Amino acid sequence: MRRRIIIVIALLGIGFSGLKAQEFDPNQSFYVQSRMVKGNPVFKIIPGNQAVWYLGMKNGYKISYATQNNGEFGDFKIIESKLLPASNVEFKGASVPKNYSDLMRKSIYEETYVPKGKSMDDLARTSSNMKFIYFSYLLTSCYSPVLSEMSGLQFSITEPMPETIMVKVEILGNDAYTHVQIIHASQLYTSTVSPNIEVTQGDKYLNIDWNHKSNEMLFIAYQLERSLDNENFETVGLPYFYNSMSPDGKNGMITATDSIPKNYIKYWYRVRAFDAFGYLSEPIKAQVAQGKDITPPNHPISVNVEQTSPTNVHITWEHNTCDDMAGFQLIGAHSVNEKYTLLHETFLPAGSREFDYPMNENVFTYFRVLAIDTARNASASDVGYLVVYDTVAPELPTNIVATADSNKVVTITWSPSVSGDIKAYRILKSYGLKNGFIPITPIPVTDTVYRDTINQQRLEKKVYYQIIALDKHYNHSNPSNTIAAVIFDTIPPTKPLLETAYLDKSSQPILSWIPSSSDDVAHYNVYRKLNSDSIYVRIDSSTVDTTFMDIEFNSLAINFAEYYITASDSSGNESEYSNGKRVFQNKKLKANTISITAATEAEGNIKISWSLSDSNKIGVLVYRSVEGKDFVLLDRVDNQLEYLDTHVRTGKKYSYKVGLISSNGKRYPLSAEY
Repeated sequence: MRRRIIIVIALLGIGFSGLKAQEFDPNQSFYVQSRMVKGNPVFKIIPGNQAVWYLGMKNGYKISYATQNNGEFGDFKIIESKLLPASNVEFKGASVPKNYSDLMRKSIYEETYVPKGKSMDDLARTSSNMKFIYFSYLLTSCYSPVLSEMSGLQFSITEPMPETIMVKVEILGNDAYTHVQIIHASQLYTSTVSPNIEVTQGDKYLNIDWNHKSNEMLFIAYQLERSLDNENFETVGLPYFYNSMSPDGKNGMITATDSIPKNYIKYWYRVRAFDAFGYLSEPIKAQVAQGKDITPPNHPISVNVEQTSPTNVHITWEHNTCDDMAGFQLIGAHSVNEKYTLLHETFLPAGSREFDYPMNENVFTYFRVLAIDTARNASASDVGYLVVYDTVAPELPTNIVATADSNKVVTITWSPSVSGDIKAYRILKSYGLKNGFIPITPIPVTDTVYRDTINQQRLEKKVYYQIIALDKHYNHSNPSNTIAAVIFDTIPPTKPLLETAYLDKSSQPILSWIPSSSDDVAHYNVYRKLNSDSIYVRIDSSTVDTTFMDIEFNSLAINFAEYYITASDSSGNESEYSNGKRVFQNKKLKANTISITAATEAEGNIKISWSLSDSNKIGVLVYRSVEGKDFVLLDRVDNQLEYLDTHVRTGKKYSYKVGLISSNGKRYPLSAEY
């Protein structure tokens, strides 16, 4: 039953346009609503479509009901054998508003409906005019208990209502149109409460909103009521019904608009609702509201702004005044999109048409005039623009600092110019003081910090910057003092080419090389590798020439030496090794050898032992390799046959070599790896 009632109420509330004619369904012919009236249960038939309504009005209804006993319903007892509408005369004499009774009377007694065909399907698809009359008749029958009783749709049970009954409705002469519905006593209400409302203020009108969605099971239509004293209420307009196609209806709401003669007069409003039987809901507390003026005055026009002296801005405007004008308010800003600021606290009189504003360094350049009425409604003029003839350059920025990081990103910071009309800054850059500066900020920066990225391939050690300030009239300051940032150089110079390596007449090796092509070479490094060594040893790192003599060569007990050259720049970057060249001894060397006899683990350390072929050799050089990498000189010991390596770690592989060195510095071939 609940589902069916929702459908019917929705049909009643939609209105008379935009509906498709319902096709006849014997199981959905009509529905029954119920309530208590003066202690008796009262029922009303709601036809499901115009075809069923048409047949019921013409033929009448037969009404019967059955009660329940031990869970079973007994025989049906007839209440009405032929339920029909009131007569034409009875409608004319009804003590109800004549427009309502006449509408119902004419619908069934003075209008002729000719179905387009003979079948019930044809009748169900009859003209939209019949559908309009069908809805009008149903709605009007809900506007008064008298009209509901006269409608031919209402019936009652005079006996006490049991907990449950089964009601049967039949159209006489049409057995197919029969409706049986179970109704519980709990569904019989005696009175209803009016819906809550919300009132929205307007200019000489008020909007009253209420929710129909939560009341659709009870109410068919609503009557708006108004009072000036919250005691004596009068109806406002005709009853309202729900229109699901309206913007408010899509949200389940109904909105009524009441036009009022004057603003700021209190009105009390309430809405009372009609149920299907024509009874109004009980009133609840009324809501009070008043209209308010929301119409702004005419906006000022022809705003003109000009500088009349070095210390004054003169603003004029025109305005078609209105009766409720309170005055004018002027506002200013530095740009179109900036928030505007009041130029004065109190309103200028309604007759004002000009205003003087003092000039300063932070002068506004955009102005508007606001017209304000007594209700504080305001309208703004178009923008008036001040052209300032400023040729004074701004002050220079100060405290400039430029710092480069290891990624060659230079951060430049400065203290802003003290000039009040500063707009932005431009940054100039140079890699040499004699090369001139170029701008690197095509769009001026408004911040006081800027980051410049240096190309990683550049070799300069310094980069230089200057800053120019510009004001809002694009006057440029002179360049600031030059500040330098030291660039981290991470690019090594190109390697030199070792051209010759030979022995001179004194058997000293002479090296000669072609220099590095890099411009920032600080010195060259000479590396030597003996025939008994597995590593290169730097023997000189101070020469700036491209030749070198190895004066230690003759004192070394070696067969030959191999030489390499590298270049180092002023930042400490070292080039790759040059090509290598060997120089051989002219005399045969006496062989002096040393060999490792043992390498054992001792309490987490490694002890190395060796044997000597010549006891006169008192110095031993110890070399170590970790995990197969190059051998590195570890230590030197004298007058010893063993060495304890304490700098080892568990799980790593260590290899060792030892070599002899005499008291005069001669070195001998390294031992085999152990």
